[in-house]
Amino acid sequence: MEQNKKGFDTQVIRNQKGITLVELLAVLVILGIIAAIAVPMLSNVIQDSKDKATVNDALTIINAAKLAYTNESKLFTDNSINVNDLIREGYVDVEGFNGVTVKNESNEWFITSNLIMIS
Repeated sequence: MEQNKKGFDTQVIRNQKGITLVELLAVLVILGIIAAIAVPMLSNVIQDSKDKATVNDALTIINAAKLAYTNESKLFTDNSINVNDLIREGYVDVEGFNGVTVKNESNEWFITSNLIMIS
């Protein structure tokens, strides 16, 4: 058997299986890089889906307002209706639109609040 300078059997050392600390650190660095790239992208996807859901809810509210305007125009004051009135009358079932008003101006429908306006 061959021995190195310190008297260890080199054949035994070469046949040991496992990973070194350097290999383990390299894998951890690669995983860290992948996580650093993936996490912001995932948060962007989540925010985009929330934004699209809000826009879809807004379009649903506008369609409900058009239906209410056709069926019961008495619900409208100055060609506008509060979303809470649409919910109460059963035209739409949405959450998070408190204080929002739908307006009809020359057959152009708008959703307004004190913060936003979506047409």
